[in-house]
Amino acid sequence: MHNDEAIYSYAVERMIDTGDWLTPRSIPTDWPFLEKPPLKFWLVSAGITSGLLPRTEGGMRFLDGVFGGVALIYVFLIGRLLAGPICGLVACLVLFTINPLLFDHGLRSNNMDASVMLGYAGGVYHFARWVQSQVRASAHAAAVVAYFYLALMTKLVAALFLPAICVVALLWGGRPVKRLTVAWKDWLWPAIAVIALATPWFAYQTAIKGQEFWDILIGQHVYRRFTSSLDVSHVQPWHFYVTATWHELGWSGSQIVVALGAALLVFTALRGQSWIARLVVVWLVVPYVGISFGTSKLLHYAYPFWPPVGLGAGLLVAKIVDALDGAWAKRAATAIGGLMPRRLAAWVGTGARLRNWTAGLALVALVIAGVTAAIGPWKIWIGHVPIFSNSSVVRPLVFSFLLLCIVGYALSVVRMIGAIALLLLLPFGKYVENIQRTATIEHPLRATRDCMARLVRAGTVPARGVFSASGEVLNHTYYYYLWREGPWVVADAFSPDAVQQRLLDPSQQTPILIAKPDFEQLTQLWDATASATPTRAGERRETVVWNGLAVQDSVALLLPGPYAACLQPVREAGGAPLWRPSRGQPR
Repeated sequence: MHNDEAIYSYAVERMIDTGDWLTPRSIPTDWPFLEKPPLKFWLVSAGITSGLLPRTEGGMRFLDGVFGGVALIYVFLIGRLLAGPICGLVACLVLFTINPLLFDHGLRSNNMDASVMLGYAGGVYHFARWVQSQVRASAHAAAVVAYFYLALMTKLVAALFLPAICVVALLWGGRPVKRLTVAWKDWLWPAIAVIALATPWFAYQTAIKGQEFWDILIGQHVYRRFTSSLDVSHVQPWHFYVTATWHELGWSGSQIVVALGAALLVFTALRGQSWIARLVVVWLVVPYVGISFGTSKLLHYAYPFWPPVGLGAGLLVAKIVDALDGAWAKRAATAIGGLMPRRLAAWVGTGARLRNWTAGLALVALVIAGVTAAIGPWKIWIGHVPIFSNSSVVRPLVFSFLLLCIVGYALSVVRMIGAIALLLLLPFGKYVENIQRTATIEHPLRATRDCMARLVRAGTVPARGVFSASGEVLNHTYYYYLWREGPWVVADAFSPDAVQQRLLDPSQQTPILIAKPDFEQLTQLWDATASATPTRAGERRETVVWNGLAVQDSVALLLPGPYAACLQPVREAGGAPLWRPSRGQPR
């Protein structure tokens, strides 16, 4: 669990341990965590305390996986309303290939993003169904409000774009007054319910913390993030969300289909051909404009507004598929058939056997092209003699298409060409890669914690705890996994002597967190003193180089003395070797 995920998981664990469900706790101070409403913490804690979920990473993340999956189902349903099932399937395909959505603060981690994305996807779908209904549709209105409540009590202001999207789309639809006149009562009781359910927690925290609560919740984590920053690394230019989204689409291989799909989606919306298209455009444009005004920008803030990106691509593919099965394809097939030599086509058609042999040869050429596309150049050998080889995909493909046109399958050729073009447009390769990546499990810090606990139980370590040698290098992940294993000691400043003492004094040996620059300084210092005390310096170097691992690009965890027994299980759990010391010494 990384950074924010560790923060939220700590809050869940402390909620379970303390029994205080109204005021979550913050890592590492254990002070009240008032940055966000606690609905997500309540849901996870309830699942664990009821015994339905285990108190593990999987238990912490279970609801996120469910919420993310349901959000994709809603994306499919919206795509079906927009242009049919193919549109919905392609939208889900495109979203699944965007790496951050799955692996960086994404839908599979114990963060807030799966809940908020579900709030938007579910809310937009049920609002569309409410608008399309000709009579009152109180169930859909209640569902919109319920999803708004989920997003509101998970991430507060992040939910406020949902009603804005609904209002703008309704106004663009051209019949807001008529629809509201018929069914405004659908919203009355759901609105009262959400106010009644949301107010008590805010009232409780106001009574306990007073103005401090609102200063933290709104002053720091809304106003300050919007006008300046809580972290200077979060400050980005106004176009960050657009350019970063485009960059991620490039990595996923879907820039072309998304760009063309977005153009088609906007064209369809402006032509007034589909109100659903207008709703999808509003879902993307209104929030993107709103969040771009702020100074602090993080990519995961845009996740709830990415479904329209996939839906635009889905609309394009659905239109192409319709064209391949419609009059356009038949006209193209007729034109291609007219280019074939008439005498040759007539000769091939004189006998069923010749026609079948020609079609079979076309099929063989098609298979050769497919095999070459899959594995690259290949040969068939008999003994030591090559009897066939092929390195081109285009040549057998063109040959196959010509033969099929000759025997009267021009329409099938047009459809195959269209299908191949779609395969080139859609990121199927990235989809397979991400499926494989979801099976990758790395947990070096959890393995470190478990090994440290075993050593303590066995009585083989003289000291417990963790020493942060580089001062506050605190990544919340380190603290989340290691704080229970003993005192968490933070150095005021980096001191090579203090690190040396922790490494070599048997009575003080504990795991040591050290930043990369300090680690390099330490090895350089020992290089300089190696000639004066070669044996002792060599002992120190060997301790640092071999008994440790890099837990991040910039931080290492050293495991001196008896803790070196943890090195092997930690490496097996995905821990990276330490960086090379100075002067090219081996790892």
